[in-house]
Amino acid sequence: MRPIFVLLLLTGLAACQSESDPCPVLLEKRELALKNSLDSLLFHRDEMQDDSFRLGMQVLRKWELILLYDARHCNFEQDPTRGYYWQLGRLKYPGKIQKTMEKYNIPPPPVPAK
Repeated sequence: MRPIFVLLLLTGLAACQSESDPCPVLLEKRELALKNSLDSLLFHRDEMQDDSFRLGMQVLRKWELILLYDARHCNFEQDPTRGYYWQLGRLKYPGKIQKTMEKYNIPPPPVPAK
C-alpha cells in the first residue's frame, strides 16, 4: 500500500472518530470525510492490491454504519431540512460505499456493536 494512500485514509478516518455527538452539522462533516476517503481509495485503486482495497472498503463501510446509527438517533428538531435529508434519503437508500462494495463483490464487514 502506498504511503500517500495510508495518510489520506487515516486523515479522513480521524474526522470520523470524533465523539458520537448526534449534532446534524457533525454528521455532515463525518459524511464528507467518508466521501473524501472513498474518493481517495477509488483514485488509487489501480495502484493497490486487491486485499488492501477490500480492507479499505470494509473499514469505510464500518464507519458508514456507525454514522448511519448516529443519524438514526439524532435530534433534528432544530434543523428539519437536514433531518429530511437523513431520514427521507440517506437512511433509506444505499450510499456510494455500499454500492461500490457490491460492484466489486466485497463482503460486508460485521455490524459494529454500539
